[in-house]
Amino acid sequence: VRKLDRSIAETLKQLYDYRCQITGERIGNEFGCSVVEAHHIEYFTKSLNNDTSNIIIVNPSFHRIIHQTSPIFDRKILSFVFPNGVVEKVKLDNFFFNETATTESYTQAHTRALNGALLF
Repeated sequence: VRKLDRSIAETLKQLYDYRCQITGERIGNEFGCSVVEAHHIEYFTKSLNNDTSNIIIVNPSFHRIIHQTSPIFDRKILSFVFPNGVVEKVKLDNFFFNETATTESYTQAHTRALNGALLF
C-alpha cells in the first residue's frame, strides 16, 4: 500500500504560482486566496503513482470536467483529448514543458524543481 504524499502536490502548486496549467489562470486572487487542485493523470487510486510526472495542476472547474468526462492525456502533445473530440493543450509549458518534451524529460524537470523547492 502506497500512501499519498500531499506535500508533492502542494510544492507543484507553489512552483506553478497557483496557476492552472491548462488555462494559465489563477483563481481567487480578488478574494486574497488561490484555488487550484492537483490532478493525478493516472488516478492515484488505480495506479498508486504520486510521482510528479503523474500530476498536473488545474483549476477546480477543469478538475471536475476531467473527472466527469475521463479524457485521455496525450503526453506527446501535452494535451487532454476529450471523448467529444475537444483537445485542451497545456498552456503553462514554459516551466517544465517544450514542444518536444518527453515523459522522461517532464519527470526529470519536475523532480529537479521539486528537489530544489524542498531545499528552501
